[in-house]
Amino acid sequence: MITQTFNHLIDHTNLKPEAKLEDLIVLAKEAEAYRFNSVCIRPEFIKQISPLYKCSAVINFPKEKAIFESPKGTAEEQEKNLLEFCDHFFVKHKLDEMLSEVEQSLLDGALELDPVINVKHLVNEKPIKSNHIYEELTAIIDECLNLERELSTLHQSEKVNVFLKPIFSCELLNDAQLKYSIEILAAVSQYYKNKPEYENSNIRIDIAYKNSTGFIETGKDEAAANAELIQKIKNLLDLYDKKSTIQIKAAGGIQSYEDALKLINLGKERLSHLGTSSGIKICETL
Repeated sequence: MITQTFNHLIDHTNLKPEAKLEDLIVLAKEAEAYRFNSVCIRPEFIKQISPLYKCSAVINFPKEKAIFESPKGTAEEQEKNLLEFCDHFFVKHKLDEMLSEVEQSLLDGALELDPVINVKHLVNEKPIKSNHIYEELTAIIDECLNLERELSTLHQSEKVNVFLKPIFSCELLNDAQLKYSIEILAAVSQYYKNKPEYENSNIRIDIAYKNSTGFIETGKDEAAANAELIQKIKNLLDLYDKKSTIQIKAAGGIQSYEDALKLINLGKERLSHLGTSSGIKICETL
């Protein structure tokens, strides 16, 4: 049975490195049948899939899954281990290379962007506007606004909505780093709202905090999008984003209707998306 209870929240996801075009065509047809929010896929398939269904492009996505085991040593040892993992797991890129991927994804038809954040930039706090993550995300906002004419033409619409959902891999972060990541995103949101284009542009940018790629195994029992984590994220957003402009995309390990419903109830007005490859199973549970 197909239910409409929260189908509209689901980013129907296939990010497997071995996924082929025919797999993603099936994904798009499933998303249409179940009225999901979007298909969440790698950028190289956006051009072929966007005519079939709304696409969310994952920018700088890792090539393979990895296991992260945090040592029980000193804070310095834990920090060193995290930095070494980040150097192995996250895609290395220059800012202009990342922006090129963003631009191509948008021009190929993506309406949502999920850039993977290298969380090594959360290890040592510095003034937010000097942080690489802030520079990266504000540059993506500028790129979206710079493409106003092209996107209006492409989508044959005067107004175009783009959803920006940076992925912060929270399973790697301690409480201080989690807090810092949300402070940065709140500052990014404020940057956007302070731009003259915020009121005048035909491009509207919504922002959500995404908690996981789903590609990191930690050896812990809880899923990446566990209730405790989503509650922490919501509480911090309530503190640093008092006007509730930043939403939450809960992703990673959502396997059942009960998992999804719990996250929806916790996220309340902030939850905008559920990122899962189990959307059909979840919706057919009812």
